[in-house]
Amino acid sequence: GGNYCRVPDLAVDSKGAVWVLNMPDPNPGQPSLYRYNADKSWASFPWSGTDVWGSFTYNAMNDKQYFTSSVFVDKYDNKWIGSRTGGVFVYNESKYALPRFLQYVKGTKEEICGQDVKCMASDLDGGVWIGTDNGVCFFSDPNEVFLNKTIKASVPVYGNKALLKGETITSIDVDGSNRKWIGTLNSGLWLFSSDGSKLISHFEKENSPLPSSSIVDVKVNQSNGEVFI
Repeated sequence: GGNYCRVPDLAVDSKGAVWVLNMPDPNPGQPSLYRYNADKSWASFPWSGTDVWGSFTYNAMNDKQYFTSSVFVDKYDNKWIGSRTGGVFVYNESKYALPRFLQYVKGTKEEICGQDVKCMASDLDGGVWIGTDNGVCFFSDPNEVFLNKTIKASVPVYGNKALLKGETITSIDVDGSNRKWIGTLNSGLWLFSSDGSKLISHFEKENSPLPSSSIVDVKVNQSNGEVFI
């Protein structure tokens, strides 16, 4: 029916609050981000106006970049909110009223490595790794995004090119040795060293028990090191 809500993702912060994404209301200024608090109350965050980090005007009516798809909370309780067609918002309600929006526009504004943000994960050093439709990038200091300056994500180099450039990354997780397990849409599961520069293993349908080389999700059990794909 016509009266429904799309909820593509949710995440929990250090205080136990649940952050919920909602595909935007067709009315400008309506929130896409909600918080369900431990006391069972709700809060909403209707970003509107001019971004302090540039000149981005948040408008659910006319900007495809507002169609969010994933939310991730880092160790500093910053909310990283992936967009299907624009980049990633980074938001901390205790610091700023509006998020910073990091974009990928080839040749113009390459703050991250791809336009469609698929997944995000923290490593053991607190860095945030971002999987996109064009490989992987990361911010070693997540709070750097809130500095009023030009920033650009770091891109690991493997095989003399940007890590998994051109690949659609579907999932990232980190094991107890800070190694990165990276799932892809078409080329299986990759295990890289902590900095992403050295390939340790590459699992596909042809060389492993995987039933498919199209990976949907990967999770590491941090208590015993088991990896679930």
